[in-house]
Amino acid sequence: MKLAAQSDFFIKSFGPENGFKKLREIGYESVSYNIADRYDEPFTTEWTEEELKNRFAAIGKAARDSGLEMVYATANCEMYNDLIVHTFDARKKMCVRFVQAAAAMGCKYIALRPAGFNTTHEDAWELSKKISFEVFDAMKAEADKLGIGLAFINNVRRAKKYCFGCTAEELLELCDRYGGKVVIDPVNAYNAHERLDKLINGVKDKLIGLVISDVESTIKNPFMPMMGSIDYTVVIGCAQSIGDDAYAVMNCSNVFKRYEDFADSEGVISSVNTLLYDMGKAIVGKN
Repeated sequence: MKLAAQSDFFIKSFGPENGFKKLREIGYESVSYNIADRYDEPFTTEWTEEELKNRFAAIGKAARDSGLEMVYATANCEMYNDLIVHTFDARKKMCVRFVQAAAAMGCKYIALRPAGFNTTHEDAWELSKKISFEVFDAMKAEADKLGIGLAFINNVRRAKKYCFGCTAEELLELCDRYGGKVVIDPVNAYNAHERLDKLINGVKDKLIGLVISDVESTIKNPFMPMMGSIDYTVVIGCAQSIGDDAYAVMNCSNVFKRYEDFADSEGVISSVNTLLYDMGKAIVGKN
């Protein structure tokens, strides 16, 4: 696997140009980007397509100018659920705009988690699948026009809650239907009590991203990789058996939520991210 970094923390803290420059100085050559965060207002306002394109094209240019490859952009997993604030049609339109934004940045893929519902209703799985297909159909049509691919992030399975996209078989069904790829987030698999090796190896030929993050068993917040509750011997074994068509993506953003009081400290930022970079190299067997 190759090594990449989630870029969100750096862009929020320093702006695209300086944020990408810092990541490149650490040693990263590739990044991912979350386009469904609070600071991305174009998705909740009436921006024109041209305004949207210009906004995100500038971010992509800043990455390229820093020597960074923009591998994929992710979109907020709750986009289907907040129907109190937005109608389903409005949120589907938002998903199409995510595709437009990712294409403007020059990403290879837009990655999205299938629909999930906080319900124990017996029809939740079928509803999850139906809504996912409806949204992905619309996204695929736009993605084909813009020359960008779709990728699917594994969903979460908990007791009394089962949504489509939790298993390797279901992720592969999405790949077959949409010609897509897969991003695995071990934290989601941990919450779902999945066997990580089975999940990762089950989609190995379709894998483009393996997010490197961890959890604390008490509060279930993202934690420094290999310092939480996930058995990283499994993740490392899988990562080192995967070819260079996929990326191990260091979850810088969530780690730095624990260091937000030191966001203006160059020493803390450099040391923690150098640690993450070295840790990532070790995980993929490049150290």
